[in-house]
Amino acid sequence: MMSKRLQKLNRRELLEILVEQSEKIETLERQLADAAAALKDKKIAITESGSIAEAALKLNAVFQSADNAVSQYMENIEKLSGAQEKICAQREAESQRKASAIIAEAKRKSETMIAEAKQQSQAYWDEVNMKVSSLLTAQKEFQQLISSKGTQTHS
Repeated sequence: MMSKRLQKLNRRELLEILVEQSEKIETLERQLADAAAALKDKKIAITESGSIAEAALKLNAVFQSADNAVSQYMENIEKLSGAQEKICAQREAESQRKASAIIAEAKRKSETMIAEAKQQSQAYWDEVNMKVSSLLTAQKEFQQLISSKGTQTHS
């Protein structure tokens, strides 16, 4: 049945079929070569390992090394984290000491300023009292002088 169909095809169609078939053959040959190379690689890997059990043991060693590396990394992270926390605590304590010192100095300065202000205000008040007393004395003297002049002019 296939041969009858082929006989009915013209030359161009037959050439197209041949080209398609040759492309398929090339693709299959490449796949076969790839499969052969992969098989050869697997045979080499099995030969090097000696057996699947040895390959599994090698893989276990790799995983164990990776696990050890992760554990060591985590320990280092924890150490660094602890060190950072210690540094932060020290800096916080230092900041609190500095703040306490600044507050104490500010309190001392404000107390000094208040004491100076009280002294200045007391000195000013004493000066005002002295001037008022002096004015009152002068006023009394002036009134006495006026009174004595007034009694002298009437006499």
